[in-house]
Amino acid sequence: MTGPRWHRDLMRYAGAYRSSLAGGVALIVLQALVAVAIPWPTKLAVDNVLRDRPLPGSVGWIDSIVGDWSQTALLVLLGVVSVLLVAANSGLNIARRVWRRSLGIRMTNDLAHDTLDLVQRRSPVAPELLRSGDLVQRIVTDTKCIDVLVFGVWMTAIQSVVTFGILAAIMLSMSSSLAVVAVVVAVPMLVIIRAFRDRMQRNADEVAKAQADVTTAAEQMLSTLPEIQSFGAEDAELARFSRDARRQLDTTVRSQRTSAGFQVAIGSVTAIGTGSVMLVGGLLALDGVLTIGDLLVFISYLTTIYGPVEGLAYLAQAWATARS
Repeated sequence: MTGPRWHRDLMRYAGAYRSSLAGGVALIVLQALVAVAIPWPTKLAVDNVLRDRPLPGSVGWIDSIVGDWSQTALLVLLGVVSVLLVAANSGLNIARRVWRRSLGIRMTNDLAHDTLDLVQRRSPVAPELLRSGDLVQRIVTDTKCIDVLVFGVWMTAIQSVVTFGILAAIMLSMSSSLAVVAVVVAVPMLVIIRAFRDRMQRNADEVAKAQADVTTAAEQMLSTLPEIQSFGAEDAELARFSRDARRQLDTTVRSQRTSAGFQVAIGSVTAIGTGSVMLVGGLLALDGVLTIGDLLVFISYLTTIYGPVEGLAYLAQAWATARS
């Protein structure tokens, strides 16, 4: 789908499911909050329970409830809380996947319905209707672009921004210098996105066209099989199909190579950022600026905070796929 307003035209199909989308956003926010809380029982166990210190003010109310519980009992309590947080995170993740799958299918079916209705109302002699294989590709496969646009682009952007914002705020409150080191890594990713964006868009368009050509060639051969046999054109038709198939293979491989290069570049920046945070955090812990529990929280957040950054980085690829 092309044109300056292509994404607005597609988003009309998402507008019919506003309440479901709002519920999905609520799931995303709730899961982000639960994921952020997962490492904190470990921090409390290391910094407070094992060192026989009172719990910090934000969770000091727990002391008033447990009273004179032993360290073992407190460790068991924190362990149970950790299990519950992990279970809640897994449950929310499953619910979000079911929601995405069901809503994506409904929007795709709506778009396929309108596309098929438009094709039926076109003139039977329209040139584009003569390529029925291409029409099958557009109705059956290309209509999934609404799923890619809504979930691969917009919902991924919302999830990434929400998760990154919550994590960045917590990390800044714990150690501004270490948080800055972690956040600065996002800057080179913007350069990488700009370098790969146009190439990924071009590759996505070429792959979509090549797939449609192969489908059209196969459909035309099967629908005109008696004529092909009567004129002895089997070899010529097979050669044409082979050319289309080779072109599809070449464009797919080229697209995969570009995607692999993009992923390697993003992964390299992420690895550098992770190493930098671990180095600076270790030095701060040695100087007593951070506690061991704080460092454990930061390390556990590294994979979580770079996930949203990578998700934002892959938006360019998802946008190209939806547009093609």
